[in-house]
Amino acid sequence: MGTTFDSSASWLERSVYASFPRAVTSGVTLATGFGLADSSILHQQATDRWIQVEWAAGPHWFLHGSTGIAHQFPTLENIAAWRHATQLQPEQATHADVGIGQHLSASVRWDATVFARRERDTYSEAETVAASFGNALTGSAPGLELKVQ
Repeated sequence: MGTTFDSSASWLERSVYASFPRAVTSGVTLATGFGLADSSILHQQATDRWIQVEWAAGPHWFLHGSTGIAHQFPTLENIAAWRHATQLQPEQATHADVGIGQHLSASVRWDATVFARRERDTYSEAETVAASFGNALTGSAPGLELKVQ
């Protein structure tokens, strides 16, 4: 059960991100970062954070890994679909990955990354009339990504 949406309505989402890479030792780079965001329609804030590490294991090989937490505020479509939109929480995704790669030439490399992602408070239309939309879903997605660049 939706609501009539006022197309002249407006709100503001603001965000800022910062990343701090640094060489830890020869061949090892560590980057930490964070993001701050807020939504004027939800009157909520979200803090994202992550850490990444890469190790150059010789002249052509590299290993890398990262983990972090990210948030996403509802879209205009999400908000228009639910009469209690201000009760929505930002979606949250947690991820971790580890990978290995090789530089084949100055401009070509391959990379294999194993990852796991877990999401919660994902927006979904409910089957009931009483609560037609909300933070109803959780899920996970493990996988393998293979790249040639």
